[in-house]
Amino acid sequence: MEINSYILKPGHEMIPFKTYADFVNVNDIGKLLEVEKDLDNFYLDGVIEIKTNDQTLLELNDWDLVDQLWSYILNIIEEYNINGESEVYFPDSPNKIKIKRMYNDYLMFSIVTDKERKIIINKNEIFGILLKKAKDFFSSISVLKDYKDGSLKEIERVEKIAGDTLEADYNREY
Repeated sequence: MEINSYILKPGHEMIPFKTYADFVNVNDIGKLLEVEKDLDNFYLDGVIEIKTNDQTLLELNDWDLVDQLWSYILNIIEEYNINGESEVYFPDSPNKIKIKRMYNDYLMFSIVTDKERKIIINKNEIFGILLKKAKDFFSSISVLKDYKDGSLKEIERVEKIAGDTLEADYNREY
């Protein structure tokens, strides 16, 4: 599974079909700092791109408020740990993420946009990579002055959820 986070470049919101040229990869700190002065202080548009070997679950045109979406993903992991299932709508669109316990240590992870795309996957594998990528995301955007404090709180939250959730080490490379 491959998960990448991108920030939508300011001024690219009205372009109907997005390409990588419309985004800054959050791992590119230099580019993030270049666009920082033009970013909205409260609404950070971007996308979480999620691909498996055989399908794309989230793509560039599924962009939304990316920092809030990562927080929502943390929420559904917490809720799943309590109820064995959870779902959440994206912050600013009708898209939805759902997770539901299936059998043993497996769950169904689905994303509903214009269609529903789903996979059956080991809980520790999906939660491990989601928590790792959430931590990476918040670590990267913590260089942006308007997002530093909130990002550091979310990193602490990721650590707590990982400790409460995972049997495996989520720090391994994916």
